[in-house]
Amino acid sequence: MKSIKLTKLFFVFALVMLWSCTGDDTSPSDITVTIEATGLSDDKLSVNNFATFRAIVEGGEDIVVRYKWSLSAQRGELTDGVTTMPSPSLSDDTIRCVGRTAGDEVITVEVIDTKNTVVAVASMPFTIIALVDVPKDYGCFDQPKLIYQRGSLSKYVCNFDGSNPQYLGVRGLSVAISPNGRWIAYNDYDDGQTGYFMYLRNCETNETITIPGGDGDDYTPEFSHDSKILYFLRPNPSLEENFASGRPTDLAAYNLETGEDYFVTTLYQSSEEVSRFTVSKVSNEIAFIRNSTVEDSGISPRLSILNPASGLITDVYTLGFGPNSGIDWSPNGEDIIFSSASTTNGRGIFRFNLIDGIGPKLIFSDLSPQSLPPLFPHYYANGTRIAWSGQENGQNNQNIWSIDANGNDLQQITSDSPNETVNGVLE
Repeated sequence: MKSIKLTKLFFVFALVMLWSCTGDDTSPSDITVTIEATGLSDDKLSVNNFATFRAIVEGGEDIVVRYKWSLSAQRGELTDGVTTMPSPSLSDDTIRCVGRTAGDEVITVEVIDTKNTVVAVASMPFTIIALVDVPKDYGCFDQPKLIYQRGSLSKYVCNFDGSNPQYLGVRGLSVAISPNGRWIAYNDYDDGQTGYFMYLRNCETNETITIPGGDGDDYTPEFSHDSKILYFLRPNPSLEENFASGRPTDLAAYNLETGEDYFVTTLYQSSEEVSRFTVSKVSNEIAFIRNSTVEDSGISPRLSILNPASGLITDVYTLGFGPNSGIDWSPNGEDIIFSSASTTNGRGIFRFNLIDGIGPKLIFSDLSPQSLPPLFPHYYANGTRIAWSGQENGQNNQNIWSIDANGNDLQQITSDSPNETVNGVLE
């Protein structure tokens, strides 16, 4: 009788062992992880700038549930793009690191499965470097400039103090100058083709290129920080004019080295559009306002960030109110500013901090609430000041005004009679 019980117990034990061995056919040895980084230059990250790290898992994606990120020397600061995180931290497959102290650093990711077991580990060394002032070549220009529109369509530049205004020789609704100071991008009306087309002019040779692929709805150019890519807003030419507020715009691009034009986003396919955007001087990532094109959709605008290399779009923040003009990314990559007029949140210039997720915070309250609110704020002077177009002394026309980065020390830069609208900065 005893031997029969032992035999039964042995049989049950064998079944349990067989089930436990066959219940999961993925072995930890079959799973690998590598780290992909954007925002590093020769494996270097400047202090107060950030890089984005992504864990790429092969052979076991269905059992991976978490990623544990850590920094070996604590010279950096982990963030998910909204809030600061301790090291180590549990997160998803992507995380950012902000450089804080110069020196060598190593970021490590541990891949954790459904059984809370570490199944793969990868590390990437990099160096955080102190900011160094490097002499800059401004191409066709003698020094940094504010770029602006004077009057209805004429494009100008002036020094940061408003002196030495200079006509650029181009007209249109919007303009941008490449960071190397050699190319001027602008959109102008073409009577023959009936629409606004994007153009590139070499300011050294006066060679002018018409950006191909459009059908007369090209707007708001901005260059990548390396001057190799021109980004702008353009609707997909396949869309018909059957939208109450015009065709939804996506982010398009033109490669100055290859001559290729292409779309970076195709949000129109999900009844959305890109309405405003700005390019990071640190990582070349693109922050933009993502809007629904469905009337009365109830979907609030979102601040999103696009990685042009991978095509990954991350929704960072849902805005209770949207910008009334352009947005601009700080030179250190930590925050984004925009202007808005909201009955509940105020009227003026707002800042959204990408590191701690605080905001939008009103940093400058409009002094002339009966006139136009501040428009098109842009950082300049290495991010220490902000310029915009407004009517802060109650005048009838718009001039260029300036505050420091904290919203203080109001100064009037220009005082001409024609309206002057800030379009950008060459720095």
